[in-house]
Amino acid sequence: MSNDISDEKIALYLSTLANQVNTIECHEMVASIYHFHFNYIDHAYDLAYYHYWQSLELSNFEDYNLLVEFLKIIDEPDFDIINKQDLKSIAQKVIEKDPNNKLTIKFLDH
Repeated sequence: MSNDISDEKIALYLSTLANQVNTIECHEMVASIYHFHFNYIDHAYDLAYYHYWQSLELSNFEDYNLLVEFLKIIDEPDFDIINKQDLKSIAQKVIEKDPNNKLTIKFLDH
């Protein structure tokens, strides 16, 4: 897709729709769309972060796979926007569910 106003309108529409439907699946879908497909749009990573976080909130921070996937995105350069305290909190939730999870070490040692 080219970077034109229609892409931004589609992305905004999907974001609004995810907020209205307000399910884990919708927020995950929209987060992925911003993350992978509309990442050239201004603030795309902020919006992806927002929707990933919404899915975590809807799961009450209990879905192990969502928690781990959230921690994995921090390795991507454009996701350095994620609050360090949020990362530590998510890492602690992962450790509660899987004490042997090696991914959490870098977030809990600081």
